[in-house]
Amino acid sequence: MASNDRPELRTVESKGFGDDAELQMGRVLARLFDPVSTYPKIVIWCMFLCLLIIGIQYVQTVMGAYYVLPAFQQRYGNYVGGKWVIPAQWQSAIFMAGYLGQVIGALGVAAWPLDRFGPRRTLTVAVAAVVGCIFIQFFSQTIELSPLPLRGILSSYANLCAVTGQFIL
Repeated sequence: MASNDRPELRTVESKGFGDDAELQMGRVLARLFDPVSTYPKIVIWCMFLCLLIIGIQYVQTVMGAYYVLPAFQQRYGNYVGGKWVIPAQWQSAIFMAGYLGQVIGALGVAAWPLDRFGPRRTLTVAVAAVVGCIFIQFFSQTIELSPLPLRGILSSYANLCAVTGQFIL
């Protein structure tokens, strides 16, 4: 190659991101919602179960908000150093109240079978159900409820529900 033989420079028109990006985004959205339309019952069931997460987070947030209310501080607090302070015992009791409600609700659900079938049969069926669920989890290839294409979407939705429950206030 001689010194005066330079490679020819070519200019290439660059395409804008407009049409190609919109087409690519359309393809991505189509791939994202294909599993949703393929498994609508699973999506609805998971969304329904995630509503419980909203309620749990709401209860925890509301219970924690009581600490700062002046009337609550004066009723259950101690006057220390010029201000009202809630003792640790009360803070623990308030925090655990939501969980105690869940336990009482679970016992309330169990009350009918206890009255109808007696404690021995009810406990036997409950233990058998727990053992059965453990066997299902132990021997299954996967314990995921949703198919693989939906796991990311529904996991994100569960996190969204947890945050939503805290922001309801």
